Amino acid sequence: MIRRLFLLGWLAMLLLSGCQTLKQLPEGELLFRGADIRLTGAVASETRTQLQEELEEVVYPEPNSRLFGQYLGLYIHQRSQKEKGARLSKRLNKRFGEAAVLFSTVDPQKLEELIQNRLENRGYFDFEIRIGTVKSEKTARLQFDIQVQEPYRLAKYEWFGEQDTLSTLLQPFLQNSALQPGSLYNLAAFRSERERLDRVLKDRGFYGFASDYFIFRADTNLGNRTFNLYLSIKKNTPDVARVPYQLSEIRVYPNHAVATEGGQLASADTVFYNGLRYIDAEETFFPKHLSRYILLQPGQPYNRSLELLTTNRLSSVGNFQYVTLRFTLPDSVAEGSTGIQPLGVDIYLSPKLRRQLGYETQFLSKSNNFVGPALKVSYQNRNLFKGGEILNLATNFGFETQFAGGRQTGLNSFEAGLKGELIFPRVLSPVRLGDNVSYGIAKTRVVASINLLNRLQFYRLRSTNLGFGYTWNTNRFVSHDWQPLSLSFTGLSRTSAAFEEILAGNPFLRQSFDQRFIAGMVYQFTFSELNEDKKHRWVALASLDASGNLFGALLPNNELLGEAFAQYVRFDADLRHHWQLRKERRLVFRAFAGAGLSYGNSQTLPYIKQYFSGGPNSVRAFNIRSLGPGAYRPLNFDAASFFDQAGDIKLEANVEYRFPMFPYVKGAWFADAGNIWLLRSNPALGGGNFTSNWIQEVGVGAGFGLRIDVDILVLRFDLATPLRKPWLPAGSRWLEDVSPGQRAWRRENLNLVFAIGYPF
Repeated sequence: MIRRLFLLGWLAMLLLSGCQTLKQLPEGELLFRGADIRLTGAVASETRTQLQEELEEVVYPEPNSRLFGQYLGLYIHQRSQKEKGARLSKRLNKRFGEAAVLFSTVDPQKLEELIQNRLENRGYFDFEIRIGTVKSEKTARLQFDIQVQEPYRLAKYEWFGEQDTLSTLLQPFLQNSALQPGSLYNLAAFRSERERLDRVLKDRGFYGFASDYFIFRADTNLGNRTFNLYLSIKKNTPDVARVPYQLSEIRVYPNHAVATEGGQLASADTVFYNGLRYIDAEETFFPKHLSRYILLQPGQPYNRSLELLTTNRLSSVGNFQYVTLRFTLPDSVAEGSTGIQPLGVDIYLSPKLRRQLGYETQFLSKSNNFVGPALKVSYQNRNLFKGGEILNLATNFGFETQFAGGRQTGLNSFEAGLKGELIFPRVLSPVRLGDNVSYGIAKTRVVASINLLNRLQFYRLRSTNLGFGYTWNTNRFVSHDWQPLSLSFTGLSRTSAAFEEILAGNPFLRQSFDQRFIAGMVYQFTFSELNEDKKHRWVALASLDASGNLFGALLPNNELLGEAFAQYVRFDADLRHHWQLRKERRLVFRAFAGAGLSYGNSQTLPYIKQYFSGGPNSVRAFNIRSLGPGAYRPLNFDAASFFDQAGDIKLEANVEYRFPMFPYVKGAWFADAGNIWLLRSNPALGGGNFTSNWIQEVGVGAGFGLRIDVDILVLRFDLATPLRKPWLPAGSRWLEDVSPGQRAWRRENLNLVFAIGYPF
């Protein structure tokens, strides 16, 4: 019922917006529909798309957004103007409304000038632009037909300036430039080259230099559409920019918020350690720990890269709200001087609030379709032992219920837990290990937790966890998390008669719950380019989870404290590709593969380590845990089938086209495919084994989604339908009957998913 009302509400809004918006435009006005830019002439295929996008970016104002061809944002705005007393309309207008973008406000000549400027910046100096207008009864669209001649290409790039210390240093780096003979004339590439050479100088002591001091001169009078490019330094470049610098005294203020103005404190407040001067009246941070994060030393030539790495390392400690490095130039530099000059350094560290007690109420949405309220109370102590240590304590209480889960809708759960975490911003190890990570800092994490989960209809589960490990970043893209010691103990303290009946019918399931001890190691690798401004961005995630290896070798009876421990190896790999097509439009691909192999005293993976398929972050056309394993299909959709549908192998692929619709609302067309399988035969789950015919057992679904994105929160609604059902007989698995008008068809083939956050 709720699903139908939701769909009918949207259809009604779209119908009203389509009927009313254009009729309410001022007399004689047309709605601006944007501009079409058509490129012809000598544009290489590898640069055509990028040039087309750059030219489209200059078109303004931005036309009104549309949802399924209707101007919903404009409709909301128009309603708010009529219903002056309606608070709801005004609120909707503030969030989603859009005033009409009229064609009369568009200046085609100004747009032509902007297009011309972009073309010249890309080396197209000979072109012809024709402007046309395509009008309908209530809308108008501009059309730019652009014919270009061959762009200018680089013939020679060389130094053309004074022969001095700077030129001697820079000229070898010109040979390694991206500006090579045959390169297209590109103003953005020239700016990138200036910034590259500026970094070269700053890493070699030239603190006072800036990229603006470089100047390019292009000679385009060579003929054959080629040009020579000459680099020099502006004549008005100050003397402080032409000399190298060497670090002199380095002063560190670990408690800058309470330091005397200017940092002039009594000598008793000063400590010299490892060549640095620490000024801290209250000794808030021990110098022996703080010095490991500072890569600068007196006597070093100034190096911009080391400055940035030091800033990053100090910020990574997690104790400082602000990290500021200030450099002091000498009072004057003699004109024409080329000698090394002294450079003072002050490092100001502003601590965060040391102790913090807080609580928060939450509404959780999990991947297993459990949703509900929760209360979390937390305490944090930063700089616990004056070495940057962070202590986190948290307790949580929550109630959850499962909805939109098909056969398990209404399953209730209580959860309570206590977790403690102590983070050391350095490596703690019985074997002496150096900090070889220059980009960030390696941290040691000690974690302990206890949790009680009460599935009211089935069981009560107690779990205790202990972990010891390390986290570190090798660069801004790659992070590692390694727990050489990961222990957990789980135990069923109560089971219902219904759950005992389920376990009795599936010995493999009982064995997965009986594996109480999980003792091993966990390693996670993350590579992410999501914060980069690139057309193609990649995310790669991988994890290795192994249990029982060491204990299996040391304990021949395969027991620890009288309890059997799990023995398995599990590996997951998750690869994602974000392809930025246009502004706020992207195509996202994801591929996931995971497998777990049990051995020794384990016939199957522990239940909490098994895979499932279907749900909001999986194959969305199928309910949570309703897909697989393999071609298996339970005869009855009840509690037993819900617990049965888990496996040892998971393969999944997703593709999603994301696009803006109107303010704060985005849409997506998506397709998902995947399933789970068993590595060992389970008589209770016929057809669930992984075989060479696995590709024929992949479930496929597709659909459309709405995302309300308000930065801090993303609410997601995905409506999907299964296109391929792997449990049907071979040859009949693809969807053939499409009858959305029939209630029975909709019930079996439409799945509405609600979740928080993007699926991947």
